[in-house]
Amino acid sequence: MSAARRRSTPWGLRGRTLLLGALAAFLVVASAAVWRRSRGVAVARELRALEQRRRALRTEVITLGRDIRLAERQVPVEAARRLGMHVAGEQQTRLLTAGDPLAPRTPAP
Repeated sequence: MSAARRRSTPWGLRGRTLLLGALAAFLVVASAAVWRRSRGVAVARELRALEQRRRALRTEVITLGRDIRLAERQVPVEAARRLGMHVAGEQQTRLLTAGDPLAPRTPAP
């Protein structure tokens, strides 16, 4: 080839070098796009797992709240049973009236 027939680019690169550079640039851009997509898929998977965990924890909070309310109702009953307490009948009940605490006491007949 003669020097007159050779075409050169403004940067002085030949065809093969220019093609190799374009392919390398395409490879870098394509790799970045694939990496970004795979990263997005991983983040989406992580978000789904966190959302599922949050739902499970909400369910557990509701269950534990219900158990606490049930236990709060049963504690007085269970304590009375363990201590042998009972509700006094009418024969065992005495009504006391509130009198003047400063009044002199009279002895019982």
